[in-house]
Amino acid sequence: MTHMRLTTSTLVALLIAGATVLSVSPTRAQEEFTHGKVSASVTAGFGAATQGDSDRNPYGSTLGASAGYTLGFGLYLGAMADYFVGDTEYQFGSGSQVLELTYDWSHMAAEVGFDLPAAKLVVRPSLAVGAAIYGSCFGGACESNTYLLWSPAVVVLAPLGEHSFFSFTLRYLHVPASDGLDVHDGAMFGLGLGAVL
Repeated sequence: MTHMRLTTSTLVALLIAGATVLSVSPTRAQEEFTHGKVSASVTAGFGAATQGDSDRNPYGSTLGASAGYTLGFGLYLGAMADYFVGDTEYQFGSGSQVLELTYDWSHMAAEVGFDLPAAKLVVRPSLAVGAAIYGSCFGGACESNTYLLWSPAVVVLAPLGEHSFFSFTLRYLHVPASDGLDVHDGAMFGLGLGAVL
């Protein structure tokens, strides 16, 4: 089975391209969209491994959520969580027995960022630090391992009204130590809907 992989250079190019929107002058209304308010969103997307065995992708489709508060001068303090459904491999056991190997990732982290108005958008570069949980099951026996996660991201919020927004997320998932796992880091993109209160 062939899996999509993202290289680090491709991800950096996407981040630079996305950051070009910051050159457009903001309006006061844009600055007030999230400043001094609570925001929350749900996101659906896709993740791909950026290193390791190209035949394995423990990321795949993802569903996530985030929530936080933006201070009056733009500092965002929040939390994020996501779950990647991962992948399944089939291996032959003794006789005609077929064994399933499944693996996935989930993340929970605190997040710090800054809300920057750009054109009619709000751009939120951020850094999340927390736990990355790798789960795997083979032949009915399951185990999980927890690792440190560093996750820089850029989220673009497009207001849909006074209290709602559409979002695009580009996030890098860095697991500094993973005890020999053949897939460590990943990248994801997602589309979401959120509310500002």
